[in-house]
Amino acid sequence: MPICRICKVDKPETEFYKRKDTGKLRTECKTCLSLLLHEAYLRQREKRLVIAHEYWVKNRDVINAKHRECYLKNINDYRKKALLSVNPNYFNALERDQYICQLCKHPDSKNSRLLIHHLNEDRKDNRLDNLMTVCTPCHNVINWMQRFLVSKSNIGSGTKVEPFTFISNSKIGERNIIRKFCNIYDTTIGDDNKIAAYTEIGGSNIGSDNLIEAKVFIPRGVKIGSNVFIGPGVMFANDKYPKANTDGWSWTVGEVNVGDNVAIGIGSIILPNVTIGDHAFIAAGSLVASDVPPKSFAMGRPAHIVSLQVLKELNVL
Repeated sequence: MPICRICKVDKPETEFYKRKDTGKLRTECKTCLSLLLHEAYLRQREKRLVIAHEYWVKNRDVINAKHRECYLKNINDYRKKALLSVNPNYFNALERDQYICQLCKHPDSKNSRLLIHHLNEDRKDNRLDNLMTVCTPCHNVINWMQRFLVSKSNIGSGTKVEPFTFISNSKIGERNIIRKFCNIYDTTIGDDNKIAAYTEIGGSNIGSDNLIEAKVFIPRGVKIGSNVFIGPGVMFANDKYPKANTDGWSWTVGEVNVGDNVAIGIGSIILPNVTIGDHAFIAAGSLVASDVPPKSFAMGRPAHIVSLQVLKELNVL
């Protein structure tokens, strides 16, 4: 049996590679040859990363997210100099120096240790738009905010909560997506919901498979079913007679119930003590002050039920 020149072990011929030109066995077995090729690949990869990093530092003013258009025009030149065959919008998050922190912008920050920070939680997403150079103190503050803005809450697996979102005393199901700058407290949320940025939900009960767009206000006493679309800027109210000073005044919550498969258009306002039936449609900009039956179309200020015949005449259907 042939002997491998690296591991010095007698092995059968099936453990060796044969040369195509001569048909002779290689002196290295398949295992040792694979290790050699892998080590050579790592050396070449490290060399490419160093070249790419040096080019990045030299041209950091051009290759910047603020000058992305100018940067994209020089893709071919970047590839040539960096010896990269991959898209140059991607690069490893290496430690960098000679930079100023993008958060505090303190001139002395370049003397401290600067790091690459990922704006979202996916650390494999190394696009320029997702990276930010920060100093170590600012990086610690960001990590602290991301960790402690969620308190006393039960969040299911697969749920993605973006930074700068406040969640307190809430129960959130699985596979939800909650964007930045949301405020959620004393709320129960089901599974597979999408909640856009700048949304406030407090003391509510939300089902599953809902799409809640940006800048929606859902206060205490609102119950939303499943597969509901809520457009941007929709406001729910739970008090018919609000007061700034509530001393010696008993306040009761005006509940709002939204059924399943409901669509509420952009900028609509839902007043207290209202029930919206299943499969109902609320037109954009409507003021809903009374109940909406199931499978009906409501529009106007205040909203009124519109028959299918009228909708056909208005070319809505």
